[in-house]
Amino acid sequence: MNSIFRKISVLILIFTGAMLFGQKSVKMSASATNMFKNDAFELELRFENFESDISVQYPAFKDLTKISGPFQSSSTSIINGAVTKSIVLTYQFAPRRTGSITIEPAVVTDGGKKYSSNSVTINVHEQGQAGTADTRDIFILSEISSKNIFVGEMARIDYTLYVKPEIKISMPSLSEEPKFTNFVKESVEIPQDKARTLTQTIYKGQKYNTLPLRSYWISPTSSGDKKIEQLSAVVPVEEKKKRKSGFSDPFFNDPFFSDDVFSGFSNYKERSVLSDEISITVSSLPDEGKPSGFNGSLGSYKLSSSIDRDSVQVNDAVNLRITVSGKGNLNSITSLKPEIPKDFEVYDPKRTVIFDKDSKTSGKVVFEYLLLARNPGKHKITDISFSYFDLKDKKYKTVTAKDHLISVGGEAAQERTGSGFSRREVEVLASDIRYIKKNTGPFYNKTGKELTPAELILRLIISAGLILLSFIINYFISRNSGNLARSRNRKAVKNAMKRLKSSYRSLEQKDTSGFYKNLDEALLKFVADKFNISHAGIIVDEIAAALGQKGVEEKTIEEMKAILSKSASIQFAPVKPDLSEMSSDISTVKDLMININERLK
Repeated sequence: MNSIFRKISVLILIFTGAMLFGQKSVKMSASATNMFKNDAFELELRFENFESDISVQYPAFKDLTKISGPFQSSSTSIINGAVTKSIVLTYQFAPRRTGSITIEPAVVTDGGKKYSSNSVTINVHEQGQAGTADTRDIFILSEISSKNIFVGEMARIDYTLYVKPEIKISMPSLSEEPKFTNFVKESVEIPQDKARTLTQTIYKGQKYNTLPLRSYWISPTSSGDKKIEQLSAVVPVEEKKKRKSGFSDPFFNDPFFSDDVFSGFSNYKERSVLSDEISITVSSLPDEGKPSGFNGSLGSYKLSSSIDRDSVQVNDAVNLRITVSGKGNLNSITSLKPEIPKDFEVYDPKRTVIFDKDSKTSGKVVFEYLLLARNPGKHKITDISFSYFDLKDKKYKTVTAKDHLISVGGEAAQERTGSGFSRREVEVLASDIRYIKKNTGPFYNKTGKELTPAELILRLIISAGLILLSFIINYFISRNSGNLARSRNRKAVKNAMKRLKSSYRSLEQKDTSGFYKNLDEALLKFVADKFNISHAGIIVDEIAAALGQKGVEEKTIEEMKAILSKSASIQFAPVKPDLSEMSSDISTVKDLMININERLK
């Protein structure tokens, strides 16, 4: 009876284990469910015990801005005999609006059966909204000079990072800039001292440190309600100031790598921060009262003109200078059309834009015309005018400059020469002709340049001595090359230690690709130094064979080949290992170097 009972118990346990093993599920979780608008959070989708041949219906992610992802990772765990294989997709989002946002479940179809995850609801609060415990500790403030502008009008946008004083950060970097669709944009250069210096300020009753991120001048190309996309930045935020004195790690305690570089460091965690979208209303310029000479300039301007002389002879030049000065979109002022008599030959004007100091919207535009007098008489330059739309008074205006009377003396110039070219064309053609010199000067005279027998013998002796000296130098270089190889062998350990430090810095920064690139380089250069060969183009199988000939154990060689192969593949793989695996790999490389160094001493 007891035997039957035991068999039944075993069958129940086996059946229960089979039920536990391979149980399929879909789970969704968020790193935070209460946040401010534009705060970043991580959303994790976990698929457990599914095969690769499945169909996934992902949530629509409405009212969310995707910052990055999905990033994929996989793991296998065994708990109480139950095996769980998981694939995890990680996204980074930021809410676009305030209120309650529900992320619908993800649905997996596998073998005709559907598996649904849970839904996730996040509560989004406005900055300074009643009911919130405190304002944000870090955010980007976007400020625009005007949200109601005309087509062609310039506006300035400034993006500034705000950080509470108790938060310590490293230098942020932009992950995505606005696209500025339907706008002409020009970046504003921020001085290096300002771009790298925190400035204290008060915002909504709170004290913050601020740092300018980007500034732009924009000008819309069409009318209507416009939106400027969010600017996204990655900010490294300090998590730990210094390593505790009791910290113990075999890597740092090993005398092979003894150094105090890592005795204290700061650990930074990257945070994604987004600005708000900017809404702008762009109006069209009115048709009523638009002058015929209007070319799209907006602002407030004055006009002046001058000539360098008012009395010349035929074929002499007169310089006409017209200046438009004031405030507005100076770049839109591209041409003027003064009335210049046909008795002058006119060349295209030289245009110069001069901005006032630290300004992009005030200054002057100067047009310089070169006029060549062709016929005698008194000639008047008239209609020196400029039309623009006044942004303050919201109407078109035209400014004028005084006329200029020029007296031209002499006889009328011939419009064309007998060859069919104008005078200027002949002058330009003549400047392209380079005549052959008629007087070449004296040729080299070789008289008196012959060598005497004594001079010839002396020069031959000197030449032979130089050749002999080159052979002696080459001999000593060849003889001492072995010493160079021994020196390189001795320094292999020290150089390897420095390269592994680069890998550890990449590990601290969570730079997976950089970590394995430095790890790969450290191991290959270490072996290259031990054999006194170049690491460029080194072949793993060749160095494995060379290590075998030097008595290095087969296990060590196989471990070296495995870590190099893994390093090469991970640098380009979409799925990256976690920090614990990376720490294990750097310890493996360190052990390999120690073993190889013992054999190749």
